Amino acid sequence: MGQQKPGHAYQPNCGLGCFTTMPKYTVVMPARDANQTIEAAIRSVLASFPKDLQIVVWDDGSTDNTAEVAGQIDPRKILVMSSESSVGGGVARQRILASSDSEFVVNQDADDISLPWRHRIQSSILVKADFAFTGVRRFSDRKLFHRPSLPLPYTPKDAQTALLLHNPLSHPSMVARRKALDEIGGYSDTKVAQDYELWLRAVLHGKRLSRSGIPCLSYRLSSSQVSQQEDYSSRVLGNQKLLNSYGNLAEKLIPAYRPRHEPIGTVEDLGHIDPCSIKQLISNMSPTLRPYYRHLLQNRRLGYLSEAVIGDSRQIDA
Repeated sequence: MGQQKPGHAYQPNCGLGCFTTMPKYTVVMPARDANQTIEAAIRSVLASFPKDLQIVVWDDGSTDNTAEVAGQIDPRKILVMSSESSVGGGVARQRILASSDSEFVVNQDADDISLPWRHRIQSSILVKADFAFTGVRRFSDRKLFHRPSLPLPYTPKDAQTALLLHNPLSHPSMVARRKALDEIGGYSDTKVAQDYELWLRAVLHGKRLSRSGIPCLSYRLSSSQVSQQEDYSSRVLGNQKLLNSYGNLAEKLIPAYRPRHEPIGTVEDLGHIDPCSIKQLISNMSPTLRPYYRHLLQNRRLGYLSEAVIGDSRQIDA
């Protein structure tokens, strides 16, 4: 198949084994049993980003020929790494980061499609941000529908408030500055909600997270996704790294808040956040976002963690 040496990129038109400096973009693509979708995912990235990129596929213990399909598309641009058994998305992404050294890191799932304008939109966001996200267009093979996410843009200030209520940032749409990822320690080894924990940690380190409301990715819905598993909510609430990052952000944004018990080991240790404090934070969000987040707070349409921690707001005058 021909694998690239870590830290180098293929020089176009000089054949396998010929290397030059690392490209500007590293596309991170964990894949498990994705031989039916990975070619379309890779070709969509090649069509939507500049030529100065490298796609690194992590074959995460696949039982099909995912690695072979990926490696044959464009060996000059694609490096296939692999593990015999699954290590999980967070660990796979971190190992890819450790093997590369580009200026920017692009996330792409092996069953999603980057839309042609993705690079143009996200490169404009990164002028004033460290992490750039976009809206997505959700689709399903079974139901044959396309449903866009809410067309809401988020400034860095909006994003940090929103993260106390839920995770509005689509992980597959992420493009980030390598330096920012390295400075916060990259992905943790948790098996669930690695993205949410990473966003919380990024905000705590002063990184700027912004989102365009324009859909730049077609996001495939699947029953095999971790978030669709029956025990997903209990795994989120049992993620100690996530709990600690969430508690730290709450302390940063709400001066009166203190956890019930430290160190935080369970969701009960977080105690409760006064919904009036959240209401005040919402009032400082961008005008286009305020009605939406007042609605979420009033109607308890929160993330699993926020639902457990933020007090009942249904008696608050929204």
